[in-house]
Amino acid sequence: MVVGALNWVFWYDQFVGLDVKYDIVFVILPFFLGLFVYFKTNNNFIKAIFNTKSSGLKDTILSYGLLLVIGIFFSYISLVTLANVVFKIGMDLSTNNKPIIIKSYSIESTYRNDRGRGIHLFSSIYYLDEENKTKNFKVKVDEVKTSYEKRKIVFECKEGFWKYYKIIDYKIE
Repeated sequence: MVVGALNWVFWYDQFVGLDVKYDIVFVILPFFLGLFVYFKTNNNFIKAIFNTKSSGLKDTILSYGLLLVIGIFFSYISLVTLANVVFKIGMDLSTNNKPIIIKSYSIESTYRNDRGRGIHLFSSIYYLDEENKTKNFKVKVDEVKTSYEKRKIVFECKEGFWKYYKIIDYKIE
């Protein structure tokens, strides 16, 4: 969990062009692989739970539910975080020595995250990509206000693998 938090805080990169392929290879596959690893490594413990005589339906549901929740946390924190780090390292290596490309998109709306208590690090800019799909881009909370006026966001980015682009800098016009 600490590694995941450090990854998010100190290595927060954003990318243009992420699609279903990214979700499958770097989120869904590692998640289910992590569940498989968790249940395989804790096989003896799981068999002991299955062989234990339960004291009722509530006890059975709670023990299986807790086992599943622990497996989900293990899977996400271990292998999905590791896959995210591998993706970022791969993007860093593939964008080295490549020229900067300028990409410009129309902003649909912006949202300033200043409600409630707590720390608000990011606000959102919603823009239309090349396929006219609305995408979300996170910026520092004090850079935008909630608005629907038409503007542009210009990304300076480098092309990585699979036609994904790592954002180096951006400007709101």
